[in-house]
Amino acid sequence: MGAEMGFTMKRKIKWKVVVAAGAAVIAVGVIANVVFRYFRYDAYKQYLSSYEVESGSEFQAAKDDKPSVPGMVLVAENDTLKLYTNTETTEIAVYEKESGNITYSNPVERDSDAIAAGVNAAELNATLTLTYYNAARNSATMNNYDMSIEKGQFTAESIENGIRYTYTLADLDSATGIVPLQITEERLQTLVLDKLDKKDARTVKAKFRLKDGVYKLNEKAQSSKVGMGKLNKLFEQAGYTADDYAVDMSETDEKENISFTIPIEYRLTENGLSVSVPTKEIEEKGGAVISRIRVLPFFGAAGTDADGYMFVPDGSGALINLNNGCKNAAYSQNIYGI
Repeated sequence: MGAEMGFTMKRKIKWKVVVAAGAAVIAVGVIANVVFRYFRYDAYKQYLSSYEVESGSEFQAAKDDKPSVPGMVLVAENDTLKLYTNTETTEIAVYEKESGNITYSNPVERDSDAIAAGVNAAELNATLTLTYYNAARNSATMNNYDMSIEKGQFTAESIENGIRYTYTLADLDSATGIVPLQITEERLQTLVLDKLDKKDARTVKAKFRLKDGVYKLNEKAQSSKVGMGKLNKLFEQAGYTADDYAVDMSETDEKENISFTIPIEYRLTENGLSVSVPTKEIEEKGGAVISRIRVLPFFGAAGTDADGYMFVPDGSGALINLNNGCKNAAYSQNIYGI
């Protein structure tokens, strides 16, 4: 009897060990599957196409024997189309020779739009908007009109059959002007104080506090726009420059401002207009990471008096009538095979 019970207990323990071992094997298998299928999966790389970014040159408008889009200059032309741009606003337009139709990147009559206001009104002037996460992983958006075009922070280059605009989306203006947040005792003395009279030198010195051989700008001074304006004039009077400011700010512990550098290329092809963003040229600074880019969100947008419809890839196809009274509705759909 005792031997039989002992055998039964051993068998139960054996089965428990087997079950535990089996569960462990399954767990390891699941973890391995997750690791190799999701974290170390790289089979997708075979479908990625490599590309070289074309070198550009300073933009030069093409000769236009028959201007077709008022207020814009010719970028490129082929047998059926002409590509135009406004180098001040960076908007583009495509002119179709056969029909005479013009398709604009931005609404032509956007300044008189009675519905759009605030951010929405500004976005009517944009050619791209982006969503990003900052270092704290909070989501935010910006557009290249407010943060680049309006500030003049962009360049234009001629490329084959087209143009490349490169935008720097950032607030590059310092809140303190050319007055650094900190500067060494020696540099403040030689670059600023020695070049001012005693009264002005005392005024400048009073705005800083000295610690361990380094002058730091008082927070109270930073909060006064009038005071900072006067302080900037004294620094300029002393001959202190933006280059000097860059040197001194490089020694601070201040975090780098969020900024993005994003190029957009427009080219005429045999099939029409090609618009691309060379992703390898995108730069992200200040700990921010881009999660989404919308290019030409208002390309071909109709005016408020337009009569017509859009054909959209919904199921077998659907029509959306223009100016149908829907003011807040947005349509978004993935298109495959293009």
